[in-house]
Amino acid sequence: GSLEYMYGIPARPALGLVWRGSYNTFLSQQSTVVLLNPASETARTTLSLTRQNGQAVSTALTDRAYSIPPHSRLDLHLLDSLGPDDYGIVTVQTKAANSLHPLLLRYRQGSYVLPTYLR
Repeated sequence: GSLEYMYGIPARPALGLVWRGSYNTFLSQQSTVVLLNPASETARTTLSLTRQNGQAVSTALTDRAYSIPPHSRLDLHLLDSLGPDDYGIVTVQTKAANSLHPLLLRYRQGSYVLPTYLR
C-alpha cells in the first residue's frame, strides 16, 4: 500500500517524423519506449534498434509497424527483446508529421525511473 517511486513528464507538442534516443539494459536497467498519441487520428509508426557497434537489431519489436489509437499510448519493453547488457540507439519513425510524442523510460525496479525524450 505505498509508492516505491514516482516520475513526471512535462507536456510537449507532438512534432517531427523521426526521433532518436539511447537504450540501456546494463546493470539490470530496463528501457521502455512510450509512444503517446495526443491526436484525434490513429498514428502509425515503426521502431528500429542499433547497437553501439552499429549492428542493426532485428526483434519482434522492430520487424513490424504499430498503430496507436487516438488519445492513447503504447509501451514497448526493450528488455523483453534485447536481454541484459545491451546498449544502443532506438529510432522511432512515423508515417505522418506531428502525430506522435515518443519518450523512453530507463528504470530499475524499486530504485528509479528516468524519463527521457527522444529527439
